[in-house]
Amino acid sequence: MRAAVGTIATQADLEALAASVAGLFGEDAGRHDFLTDIGWPAREGHPYYSALMDDPAGLLLLARDGGQVIGHLAGKVSAPDPVRTAAVAVLESMRAAPDPLTADVGSLLIWHFFAWARERVTRQASVTAYAGNHAAERFYERHGFAPAREHYLTSPSLVSGTRINGHLGGEIRRGLGSPGWRH
Repeated sequence: MRAAVGTIATQADLEALAASVAGLFGEDAGRHDFLTDIGWPAREGHPYYSALMDDPAGLLLLARDGGQVIGHLAGKVSAPDPVRTAAVAVLESMRAAPDPLTADVGSLLIWHFFAWARERVTRQASVTAYAGNHAAERFYERHGFAPAREHYLTSPSLVSGTRINGHLGGEIRRGLGSPGWRH
């Protein structure tokens, strides 16, 4: 096994970072979400990640093996707001190159992410993974994440004609305050 090193990404790393993000989009979102534009990293990645580098609430890490980028992690601190009462470290994007010789790259990146989150006094860390990506789910659970909520998707075209309380979905036209509307 080779030794990987984690570093903070710089403007000079934008091309390699965008390539790693493109790899993630192809390997993950491209398989699990047909609505994801897998061309986004090449088209929009540079300005997005350049701005994140300049954001004090942002984190961009690269894992390197020698001079080669073999993974990345993008994170942000979500500040408290009227609904969320404490800062949350959000792991936005992470990828480790699919190479058995660099198997611990993901753990290295997560370790740096957690250290960064502790320095910023966040109360919680969060990550989103596709339900069909069981390897990612197992990886995050091994590193202390636990499922917290479900996110359900459907297509509105699939539910037209669905019966709701004995009515076809398209037949329900009464609005709030109409006769028969229950509060």
